[in-house]
Amino acid sequence: RRKVLFEHFTNLSDPTSNRSNLSMDSILHIAGSRTVSIQYHTSFPGPDSINAQNIANPSARILYYGIGNIPASCLDGGTEAKYMYDFVAQSPNINDINIRTLNDAGFNLKISSAIANNIISGSINLVALKNMAVSGVSLYIAIVEDIKIQSGNKTTTLHNVLKYFYPSAAGTSLKMNWVKGQSEDVPYSWKLTNVYSSSKLKVIAFVQNNL
Repeated sequence: RRKVLFEHFTNLSDPTSNRSNLSMDSILHIAGSRTVSIQYHTSFPGPDSINAQNIANPSARILYYGIGNIPASCLDGGTEAKYMYDFVAQSPNINDINIRTLNDAGFNLKISSAIANNIISGSINLVALKNMAVSGVSLYIAIVEDIKIQSGNKTTTLHNVLKYFYPSAAGTSLKMNWVKGQSEDVPYSWKLTNVYSSSKLKVIAFVQNNL
C-alpha cells in the first residue's frame, strides 16, 4: 500500500498554527505508517525564526498551492479543495487518508542516507511500477529535522521541519518514457546548515505531477 504525503504550513508566532501542529501530530499518529509529513514554516502572519533560516523553499510551495492563509495542509499533492485543509472549515481526517492510499503509485522509492564530515548524502532509487510516458513529473528530495521548541517550562517537538529541498524546490524532472521495472538512482548531497541536531535529520522523497 502506498504512503500519502501531508505538507503542513505553519508559523511559530501564530497561536492557531501552533494548535494545528498538535492536530497534525494526532492524525499522523492515528494513520501511522500510511503517511509521511513535511512541515513548512512561513513568513506570515508574523516572524518565524525557522522560516528565516530558509525563506525560499517554503515560499515556493506556498506559491505552488496558492496558499494565502495559514495554518494549511495539503494531502498528497492534491490541489483540489477537498484535499486542502484550513483547520476551520475542514481538517485532516483518516477517511481521506484511507482513500488516497488506494490510488496506484507510479514508482517505488527507496532512500539511502548517511552523514559524514557535516554532509548528508545518499540516493533515491526509483523503480517504475508500470509503463509510463512521463511529462511534468518531478522528484522532490526534502531534508527535514525534528526540532524541540522551549516556551517557559513547556517543550514542544516540531516534526519533520523542512531544512532544504535538494537540488532546489523545483525538484528533479523525471520526464522520459519509463518501462515497468526500470530503475534509476538520483544522488543528493547537502552540507548541514542551521541544523540543531544531526541525529534528528531525515530524508523524505516524493514524486509529484505538476501538470
